[in-house]
Amino acid sequence: MERLLTFGTPQKVEDYSKKLIDIVGEGGGFVLKGEAPREAKAENIKAMVNVAKNCRADT
Repeated sequence: MERLLTFGTPQKVEDYSKKLIDIVGEGGGFVLKGEAPREAKAENIKAMVNVAKNCRADT
């Protein structure tokens, strides 16, 4: 994820973040987080945060 935050596009970060939530988060309990490298693009961090904010666990 660190490489993607640095070199990827906001769309790729969004797609990958959603994929992680869908696969790893199945059944709940997954927390999407990451320590962004200094070189990370602000728009990519924002894309990851937006996915996390807009995702909800099905109950």
